[in-house]
Amino acid sequence: IRELKRKKRIVLATVKGDIHDIGKNIVSMVFESAGYEVIDLGKDVEAIKIVEAVRRYTPVALGLSALLTTTMPEMENVIKLLRKNGLDTPVIIGGPNVSEGFAKKIGAYAAARNAFDGLKIIKGIA
Repeated sequence: IRELKRKKRIVLATVKGDIHDIGKNIVSMVFESAGYEVIDLGKDVEAIKIVEAVRRYTPVALGLSALLTTTMPEMENVIKLLRKNGLDTPVIIGGPNVSEGFAKKIGAYAAARNAFDGLKIIKGIA
């Protein structure tokens, strides 16, 4: 009897205040093609909704996207709320203005430059 292997799950969201999700949509397709189950929460997503989804779906990682420099601080709000709720899920941030330095500053696991970079990071986690 062949055992059914459960797909590893990833939650993706574009943070509150940001309505740009082309990059996140590409990441979603790349991750699904690589065999991951992607829970895409969409764009302009409130921090509490992201935390609830992480609790519900227990993903191997959370991917947060922000195109605008004005919405990047919301990534830190999400991470703080996750930790406050006892969730230690690795958070990978993405967007044209994010950097490894910013990721470290806000407590993210890593910053991905593009979808394939993100996939490489995810494979290192799970």
